[in-house]
Amino acid sequence: MRRERSRSVQSKLLCVEKLEDRSLMAGNVTAAVQAGTLVITGDASDNGVTVDYIQATNTFQVIGTTPAGGTATTINGVDTSVPANAQNFTGVTKGVTINLNAGNDTLAFGSATSSTFVVVGDLRIDAGLGNDTVAIGRNGNNAGGATPIENEVNVSKALVVNLGLGNDTLDITNTTVAKNMTINADPITGVFTADGNDIVRFPTTFTPAGGVLTNFPVTVGGKTGVFMGGGADTFNALNFTSLKGMYIEDQTGDFTFDMKDSRVAGEFHMRKNGGTTSDIEFDNFNAGTIRLNTGNAVDNITIRDSIFARMYITTAIGNDQITIGNTRVTKLGIIDGGRSKANLTQEAGNVLRGVVKIRTY
Repeated sequence: MRRERSRSVQSKLLCVEKLEDRSLMAGNVTAAVQAGTLVITGDASDNGVTVDYIQATNTFQVIGTTPAGGTATTINGVDTSVPANAQNFTGVTKGVTINLNAGNDTLAFGSATSSTFVVVGDLRIDAGLGNDTVAIGRNGNNAGGATPIENEVNVSKALVVNLGLGNDTLDITNTTVAKNMTINADPITGVFTADGNDIVRFPTTFTPAGGVLTNFPVTVGGKTGVFMGGGADTFNALNFTSLKGMYIEDQTGDFTFDMKDSRVAGEFHMRKNGGTTSDIEFDNFNAGTIRLNTGNAVDNITIRDSIFARMYITTAIGNDQITIGNTRVTKLGIIDGGRSKANLTQEAGNVLRGVVKIRTY
């Protein structure tokens, strides 16, 4: 009996089953000049892309990088970390169009190797579906660095950024746009029920180790439009100028807004719809007209050290707080606390000429 069992076991063949390949697929991005426009297109993988500019030869360079948690992205199917595989493009006379498509993508527009970046025409960026990070311009190296490694971006026409669906981050610094700038943080669908928690920032200062703080402003020669969509969103602007007005809108979801050391020629208009709370702060902000419509949420509005020709603030339902300090209105305005009657706190130094206050306490 034992001999028969032993022979039976020995007669069985041993085999190893091949496991499923679960390695992450490397993303590939295509880049080409089409009728004077540099067109950069991502795939459905997580893509990492840096667009650089060599001023001496008026050449654009597209470099694959490694997104967080992903693998190195190839450009036109080649590994651009190898110097011989550099993807360089000339004849870019009608702007740059970037469509990253799906995936959690990382895009840097400008790097430490170029100090001045010139786009002749429009710069259009569509980040697509996913949690994306987009950086335009550069104002310094990593924290604690000895000297700032800056990259100044100049766009001769319009800048348009569509972040798409997902929890996205957009940073713009050291950038000049000759005409209009438009930022859509969520898809342009008119439906805001499934949108992401987005962050739009202008981080325009840098302090090198042992040095002094330096400003790297963002300037728009035309009008600025920012549409945050739904979700819990954050907008932060520092050293920002828009020469032909600014409109910003936020839909459902909480909203955190901060504008400091900035100027809008013409009218600044904010419209907030829905959400639970809104924290809105202006510090050292100048505009011809400031117009705030904050919607049905608990709003905390703070305006300090600012100057306007006209000021119109309208809140709606909610236990709202409006604080104004050391601010001057030179012509007229209205502060309307809405049906719930906002609490208005006036700190020292205000000169609110012609400002009528209704439904406040």
